[in-house]
Amino acid sequence: MNLRIIFSAVFLFFSILTFGQQDPPLNENFDASEDMPENWTLQTTTYGWMIKPWGYSEPNSLSVPFDSENKDDWAFTPGLNLTAGTTYIIQFKIKAPGWAGIPEAIKFMVGNQANSTEMNDLIWQENNLIASQYEQKTFSYTPLANQVYYFGWHAFSAANIDYISIDDVSIYEAPTTDVEIVSSQLPNADILGNTPNSSLNVINLGNEPISFDINLSINDGSSDVYSETVTVSNLDVVETRNIIFSDFSPATDGNYTYTYMAIAEGDAVQSNNQLIQEIAIIDGCLHKITLKEEELEEGWFGANINITTNGIQVLTDATLLSGPSVDYFFPSSTDADIIITFNNIGDLPEYCIWEVYDGEGNLILDGIGDESGEPIVQNTTGYCIESVNIAEDINEQIKIIPNPTSGKLNIQCQENYSLSVIDITGKEINRIEKINNNFSTVISERGVYFLRFQNENNIVVKKVIVK
Repeated sequence: MNLRIIFSAVFLFFSILTFGQQDPPLNENFDASEDMPENWTLQTTTYGWMIKPWGYSEPNSLSVPFDSENKDDWAFTPGLNLTAGTTYIIQFKIKAPGWAGIPEAIKFMVGNQANSTEMNDLIWQENNLIASQYEQKTFSYTPLANQVYYFGWHAFSAANIDYISIDDVSIYEAPTTDVEIVSSQLPNADILGNTPNSSLNVINLGNEPISFDINLSINDGSSDVYSETVTVSNLDVVETRNIIFSDFSPATDGNYTYTYMAIAEGDAVQSNNQLIQEIAIIDGCLHKITLKEEELEEGWFGANINITTNGIQVLTDATLLSGPSVDYFFPSSTDADIIITFNNIGDLPEYCIWEVYDGEGNLILDGIGDESGEPIVQNTTGYCIESVNIAEDINEQIKIIPNPTSGKLNIQCQENYSLSVIDITGKEINRIEKINNNFSTVISERGVYFLRFQNENNIVVKKVIVK
């Protein structure tokens, strides 16, 4: 046989093997164009994944749209040359609002070919995915052999739900030490007399477990008024842990700066070790906004509302995921200028209705979306009843035992009250119309919550930590 033919055949064979392969890192935000990025591949039965601004990620994200049939759609990364025994970090953002409370379903897998039959290792699966905003997902993967690996997302939701969007994909070799402060649960604003939550989430993006310190310092604009150091012990690879600091209650209203600093020796990425957040302490009370969807009772489908009071952002991206209505609480004060901004986007903004109530429970503003696509901006004035500034003896009439708690709350109160359980975003997650004497309830998810007790004479707000 002609040696030139043999050489050409061998060259073609190895070209096929290496086509579409690259060394990590892989970083892709899908913003270059509406074409699939180079060497990304798809396997689909109907509409499939495509590069579009769905999910309201400007300008683009990798998205699979609404489908009148069951989703069965794969998207694969280029092949990555990975080394046996080396830990790799995988991160991406995902958004899936669902439809009328019906969730999406997705798998994230890895294999040696960009084909569904070769996706052998399951990294993550969620059969009940509802994410109204983009959520960060982080995983680690340690291959057993020096080979080419492809990572794939498989959308397999039932028919007639909505879109799933993927964005900001990153796959890279983990350094020995990399601690990241992910987020703080500190709200943008709170009421004077409350104790703003000073917890935060940290993640280990290194390739081995680590122990380290986190320092918190609080400044009132002129000097540091509080400092604390917490030790985080044996944080595993890609483990996220919620760290709760001691209670600190600001003495006066105004702006406070919280600075969190992770101190890990030999940290490879210093830029993610610090988080600075400001909180406005307002001498006022909790106001309420009720979001409604009275026609279909199936949620707002991507629309949301933001609220400022005297220029301070007090509610961000509030939305109705499903059902006829939901309540959110936000801090404001008497005579404060409250501005409501409805983004007027989504599938059915003309069905979105909102009502704003002051601290006394009076309706002070309402509104409805339209088909213009232009944001709707309204303003009104805050008001707080005098009894919100409760005396200490009234405050002591309500006791919550234990606090912090593992989830079960025993509440002792000497009068009849209605009770609203409010999460850190201001959303009312439970309401009980009448409690008295000894009452018990359960909060299943870890985090910081506010319990708002109200009767015709008093309003009392208490913070609860669920570990």
